[in-house]
Amino acid sequence: MKKLILAFLLPFSLSAFAQDSCNCLLNLNHMIEKVSLNYAGYKDKVKPATEQRYNVLIDSLRQAAGTANDLKTCYQLLDKYRLFFLDKHLQLKGDLPPAENNASATPSAAPVQTGWTKDSIYKYLTTNKLTPLEGVWKTEGYEIGVMLNKKSRQYEAIIVSAENKNWREGMLKFSSTSQHKNSFVTAYRMGNFSIDTTTVVLNKNFIEIQRFGSWQKMFPAGKDSFTKAVYSTMFGGQVQLRMLDAATLYIALKSCDLANKPILDSLLKANAARLKTIPNWIVDFRGNGGGSTDVFQNLLPYFYTKTMYDKGDKHWMTPEQTTAFKKFTEENRTLMDTGTLSYLTKIIRFGEANPNSWYDSGSDSLKYDKVLAFPKRVAVLSDRNNGSSGETFLLTAKGISDKVTVFGENSAGYMDYGDLQEFTFPCKKLMMYIPSRRSNYLDDGVTYSYTGIPPDVFIPAKNKDWIGFVVDYWKKNK
Repeated sequence: MKKLILAFLLPFSLSAFAQDSCNCLLNLNHMIEKVSLNYAGYKDKVKPATEQRYNVLIDSLRQAAGTANDLKTCYQLLDKYRLFFLDKHLQLKGDLPPAENNASATPSAAPVQTGWTKDSIYKYLTTNKLTPLEGVWKTEGYEIGVMLNKKSRQYEAIIVSAENKNWREGMLKFSSTSQHKNSFVTAYRMGNFSIDTTTVVLNKNFIEIQRFGSWQKMFPAGKDSFTKAVYSTMFGGQVQLRMLDAATLYIALKSCDLANKPILDSLLKANAARLKTIPNWIVDFRGNGGGSTDVFQNLLPYFYTKTMYDKGDKHWMTPEQTTAFKKFTEENRTLMDTGTLSYLTKIIRFGEANPNSWYDSGSDSLKYDKVLAFPKRVAVLSDRNNGSSGETFLLTAKGISDKVTVFGENSAGYMDYGDLQEFTFPCKKLMMYIPSRRSNYLDDGVTYSYTGIPPDVFIPAKNKDWIGFVVDYWKKNK
């Protein structure tokens, strides 16, 4: 099966908008031209049934753009054009004011300096009988001590050390109240001291703070059977691997950025013998922003039980798309699998020889040499923020395996068109990303845009401990 390069891009920042450097009508016309020429979904979206509505929209936007004098107004007009296509992968970026904080967050809060010090924290943790949450925990940039306040019955996380110079030893990082089992309702103080209500989930020597990442217990330290030299580089990052118990492995892949491929690959290679003995796997793709499907390829053989048949894709190869593919390939060739590099080389050669034509990968299949005895069952966690390549993982893992069950909620819905390429504007404060690829399954009336991919087992919204939900589900459904 052909491997794809997909993208689910995050906002970026540009310099301040200067009114006299960017004409809105000029940039609107530029966007219309680039999308109509290069977007793989253009002819699907602009057709006889929708052409009149499309032309009316363009006329109204051009009229409004003639009097738009600031970035915010112009951006909104450009975005109205983008929204016509109902494709999350067709993206527009600009230097807009920062988005408002999460609805659950307090806009600002004063830091809380407690009487705790590093020495007093370690003294408490050394001389008292501790609950599982109490101890010293570490993530990238922060180290905290967690102690139970006997009066308030809340757990208080106190700074031991921090790279952020606004945070000092003894400050309160978060406070948590037991919810159920190993789940805690938490008031979490972000880097700017604003407070967000979230959930802390405890799994032995790790805690997962929803939306804010994972922390490892440093004191008193627990043992893990995985290769420490490799494992130690994983903690707190986008790739994580740990044992939840003697029979359950947890793997998290929070991004399919190509930079994560050598990390995950080295982790799997170093622990290959151990991985083939673990019956239960939980693979966490929540919040995966996409990137390249190359990243997770070496996970797939562990899941394999059956051949997957795929209808393939078409790439709309305009001269600009061909140039963009060449640039991407040159910049990332050392990170790619040889199969992907070969596939992209074919696309580029076709585009050079056949400008403004469709390159059709055709249908294909994916199979491996053998079915491994372990794992026996695989739970994949997916949420509304799992998009693009993360969604491709769902389809692929299910397609090749009877071991895999997807838990959670519908994914983000970025699947139908992909392989984004970057396009600039006359105004250097703006940028857009246009998909070059169209999925062949669209010809059968299948679509995942906006709706996303539903899980096999929905996890109720009120349940914040997804890992606990899976473990309980397994107990009830042996």
